[in-house]
Amino acid sequence: MTNPEPDNPNSQPQGILKSLIEAFNKLPPLLSYGGLIFIAAFVFLYFIGSLPDNLLYVPLVAVIAFLIYTYMERRFEIQRMTIERVPPKPSEPQPGPEPKPPEPPDDDWEVRYLKRLAARCEMLPMEAIDKTAARTDAAKVALNRVFTQVDVNRSLTEEEAQQMAHRQREPEERREPAIAAIGRRENKYLVLLGKPGSGKSTLVDYIALCLAGETLRRPGDPAVADLEKQKWVVGWLLPVRVILREYAERGLSQKRSLWHYITDELARPDEDGQSLTACANQLRHHLEKQGGLLLLDGLDEVPDAHRWRERLRQEIR
Repeated sequence: MTNPEPDNPNSQPQGILKSLIEAFNKLPPLLSYGGLIFIAAFVFLYFIGSLPDNLLYVPLVAVIAFLIYTYMERRFEIQRMTIERVPPKPSEPQPGPEPKPPEPPDDDWEVRYLKRLAARCEMLPMEAIDKTAARTDAAKVALNRVFTQVDVNRSLTEEEAQQMAHRQREPEERREPAIAAIGRRENKYLVLLGKPGSGKSTLVDYIALCLAGETLRRPGDPAVADLEKQKWVVGWLLPVRVILREYAERGLSQKRSLWHYITDELARPDEDGQSLTACANQLRHHLEKQGGLLLLDGLDEVPDAHRWRERLRQEIR
């Protein structure tokens, strides 16, 4: 259906007359009827000769002003009607923030995680031997070249203790490689005891390095086969290494759980400025579904260890 064209005031006298009447009706009574009486009085006085000719211009000016007012109001009314007949354009939606694209699956998260772990474990910490040499790159020594296996006393079961008492075995007969003790399937939890400097941290680093090397397959890196030579039987496990001294300083003191501390450490940038924040979810999923090996190192280096020990035990469990 086509809307009718708006009236043209110049070509439609009836529209103008209608507008004059509407404009007249809109005026207050004092202006409308009073004005008519005033103009009629001027005309009457003019015809009877009681009014000078120059005063006749007063009602004439009033009539002209009224006509101009009516004309302009009519034009405004036509414009308003024209605008109302034009359908409004649909408002364009304001552009909102661009949706964040989903993060692509991090297929190489394990490699990146193990590379960082290997980089932190592959060199022997020389500061324990020579603080001056530790400041020079020339003094760095690859851990897998100098690692020496240590033996530990294995805890006896009640049955083994009875057999030992019966056979009068010497204590040396129940010594076994530390790696074998850690790699036994029945040892879900294991505490490795030893004096400071006896090689506990070096052993932890070596195990983590072998497990990382099994995946990285870099020339010269140790792997699970090197562990199996020392009676390691559980195969490959994803290693997670935690320095308890650092956890006590940056984790427990801030009331952070063990897992939150691990994610905080993943977020810390390495020497290249890279963080592993995106690996946290995949790491947790792997540990929950496939398990792993949690290596907690340095309990004897924790200040006030007796104060933290119970909280550490609760976090580990």
